[in-house]
Amino acid sequence: MSPFLRWGIFAIVAVAALWYAYNASKDVTERPPKPPLGSPSVAGGTAAQPPPLSAVCQVELTVAMNARAARANGDPLDRLLRTQEIAFESDPARRDRLTGIARRWFEIEGDVDPTMLRSAVSSECEQVTQSQPPPPAPEPEPEPAPVTTP
Repeated sequence: MSPFLRWGIFAIVAVAALWYAYNASKDVTERPPKPPLGSPSVAGGTAAQPPPLSAVCQVELTVAMNARAARANGDPLDRLLRTQEIAFESDPARRDRLTGIARRWFEIEGDVDPTMLRSAVSSECEQVTQSQPPPPAPEPEPEPAPVTTP
C-alpha cells in the first residue's frame, strides 16, 4: 500500500470524524436541556403546599411525573418501564399497577399541569388503597424444640 493511499484514507476518516463531531455538537446546543426525572417543576413560588401523600401514592406520583418527563424528552416507553420504581418492585400486582400508570401518563399528548397531575394520581391512588384490604400480617415463626442430649 502506497503512502499516498494510506494518508488519503486517513484524511477521509479524519474529515468524516470532524464532520460527525460538528453535527453532534450542533444538535446538542439546539436541544433544550432535559429536566431531571422525577423533579416537579415549580409553577408559582408562593403556592399553597399540597397535603403529604402516603409512600405508596408518592411512588405512583413519581412514576407519573417520570412518564410525562420521558414523553417530553422523547424517551421510549421501554426505558421508562425499566426505571427503579417499576423494575425493582417485588410484588407483581404492584408492578403491573405502576406499569399501567406509566403507560397511561406516557400516552397522553400535550402538556399536563403538574397540580392536575398530582391531584389525579393522588385521588386515584387513595381510591385504590382504600378499596384494597391491608396485606395480612406475617405469621410468627415457631420456636424450635429444645435439643436434649442424652
